[in-house]
Amino acid sequence: MIAVECAARFPERVSKLATLGSYADGRSVRAGTAPDGGDVILKIATEGWTTPDSAFMSGYMAVYFPTASQNKLRRLAQNVQASCPVENEIAGRSFFNGHSVGPLLDQIDVPTLVMHCREDAVHPLSEGMKIARGIANAELMILESRNHYPLLDEPAWQIMVDGFLEFLRR
Repeated sequence: MIAVECAARFPERVSKLATLGSYADGRSVRAGTAPDGGDVILKIATEGWTTPDSAFMSGYMAVYFPTASQNKLRRLAQNVQASCPVENEIAGRSFFNGHSVGPLLDQIDVPTLVMHCREDAVHPLSEGMKIARGIANAELMILESRNHYPLLDEPAWQIMVDGFLEFLRR
C-alpha cells in the first residue's frame, strides 16, 4: 500500500512500480468492519509477540509461509520479533486494516508490475488483481505459491526474481 500511495501522491519521484503481495483494501475495508474489529491478531499480539518461541509467533508466521519448515518459521519469527516492536506491529496493522488505496490507482501512470502468489492466505489474489486492474497497463504476474511471498527454495522464487529483473530492464 505504501508504494502504491507514494506513486500516486509523488508521481515525479516514481518511474516504475513493482509490488509483491499487495492489496488495495485493508482487511477491515474488505470486511466492512471497524479497523480493529474482529482482528484476533491485534488482540493476542501483545502477549505473544515478545515471547521467544511463542506459539503465537509460530502460528502467525505459518499463515504467511505455510510451506516453510518449523525451523524456517522459527527463524522468520525471531527476525520479525527482533526488527519490529509489538507497538509498531499493532499501530501499522491497525492503520492498514482500515486503509484503502483503491481511489488512487487510476492516478498512477508508470510501468507497473503486480506480483502475487496464487494461494496467498494473507491477502488474496483478488486484491493483487484489483491493483492490476486499477492501474492503466499494469502487468499481473501470478506466482504459483501458497506463501505470501515465495520462499527461496520454491520454483516461484526464481520466476519472481527473473520477472522483476526483466521488468526493470524495460
